[in-house]
Amino acid sequence: GLISFLTIKPPEVRAWTIKEGTRAPEAAGKIHTDFQKGFICVEVIDYNTLY
Repeated sequence: GLISFLTIKPPEVRAWTIKEGTRAPEAAGKIHTDFQKGFICVEVIDYNTLY
């Protein structure tokens, strides 16, 4: 299936759709290829904790 991840940089929130099981560096590449090339780490926050 598909899942979405969010990027948040006020004032913009954006949803990115990827295949379930996609690894973080490849997900970063959906935003920009340079992010995938220079990937270091990811911070994961459950959607429900945002509200």
